[in-house]
Amino acid sequence: LISRKTAKARVERGAYLVLGLSHCSECHTPRNFLGASDMSKFLSGTPDGPAGEAAPNINLTATGIGKWSAAEIADVINSGRLPDGNFVGSTMTEVSENLTKLTPQDLKVIVVYLKSIPSISNKVSSKK
Repeated sequence: LISRKTAKARVERGAYLVLGLSHCSECHTPRNFLGASDMSKFLSGTPDGPAGEAAPNINLTATGIGKWSAAEIADVINSGRLPDGNFVGSTMTEVSENLTKLTPQDLKVIVVYLKSIPSISNKVSSKK
């Protein structure tokens, strides 16, 4: 059993890694008409991602990564390999290469943080 203080520290470290260091929301959060991130749809994906390609929902919902285990989520972050055996594409390939430098502990706290945020169901389809 972990203390409340330790649990809070894990969520805070995960938030730092997701929001700051890896800035996941820059691609995985839709933009409003002014071009700012629409935080009411935080990490719910967008068909208007970087390079005009869709960025998937990375919320823990059925339309996101909700069916993935913690190990699968960590593996995607660390290796770029998706649970179905495919690999991430587009600009996420470069991001994935940079994220291979994360420690196993950092991968765990990212998953802890993702599990702590309110999930938003949003099925993202490519505009093509």
